[in-house]
Amino acid sequence: MRSSLSRRIAAACLGAAFVILVACGEQEQRAVQPETEGAPVEIRIGYLRVLSGLPLYVALDKGLFRQAGFSPKPVVFRSSDLAFKALERGEIDLVGVAGLSQALQVVASDPSVLELLGVLYSSTALVASSNALPPIAVTDLGGTDIGIFPGSVFGRYAREALTAEGLPAESLQLVPLPPPLQLQSLKDGSVAALFTLEPIGATAVADGFGQYVTKDDLFTKHFLGGAKFPGGCIAVRRSFSKRTPGASDKIVNVFRTAVEEISTAEFEMSPYLQKYTLVRSDLASQLTFEGASLGNDMEAQTLQLLVARLKEWEILDAAFDIQNAMPLDAVD
Repeated sequence: MRSSLSRRIAAACLGAAFVILVACGEQEQRAVQPETEGAPVEIRIGYLRVLSGLPLYVALDKGLFRQAGFSPKPVVFRSSDLAFKALERGEIDLVGVAGLSQALQVVASDPSVLELLGVLYSSTALVASSNALPPIAVTDLGGTDIGIFPGSVFGRYAREALTAEGLPAESLQLVPLPPPLQLQSLKDGSVAALFTLEPIGATAVADGFGQYVTKDDLFTKHFLGGAKFPGGCIAVRRSFSKRTPGASDKIVNVFRTAVEEISTAEFEMSPYLQKYTLVRSDLASQLTFEGASLGNDMEAQTLQLLVARLKEWEILDAAFDIQNAMPLDAVD
């Protein structure tokens, strides 16, 4: 009898021990669960191989996206139009550098597609073939072929800037050329000049087949009151930021950290240009990163000036509101 009771007590103790072990195991499993939930979120990043994308290149190379909880998948595009079409279709989640005007056109069509997280500044350049006798003036380019970036927006930029500088509109002959062909076309005489973005102009001059017609940035001179040209932008797909809590703030902080790195005295631009852009690394010492404004620090006045011009030229509808492109409270 006593033996039977002992066996029952022992069985009960073993059962209780098993329950305790199972419970402890469940608690331990729950304790490590956050690591599984904290797995990196894939983010597909579209970009153009241009100098103004330097913060993106630093962020990718330094692992800043991974530190913020993302697994970045870079995707190269040949034009801003293609990058934003991919964003609209959901093929990428973030545009790391592409044209600001194209982003605003997307917002004008459908405000639910994207939000701006930052502006990347650029510098336009007007260079002529070195075969022309210096000094050469803008008005000397009438009736000659002038290479420009593809796309209706940049074509309008070029047309307005050159006519404001005194070149008669009827004498303008603008030839759209993708960036890889611009330098070769100037070098072989296919075009007499380029109205382009730096560092293409600096490259032509450094290699001896181009000369600056003017050192002024004609677009900022005539249309932005001397403010930097907000040629590029960083934009996230709204559906991505909604399903990934805190994504927008994290992305902005990634780019802020990259810009801080660029601003240090020890920073070397050359390795990033060689790895991510079409810019020759040996020109790095002659080039300047024009800067960026990010998140709530985006410069509202410059954006409003650009939007006003795009409305004036009927690239944007008169009713367009820049607030539709912004994260909450980004622009006062």
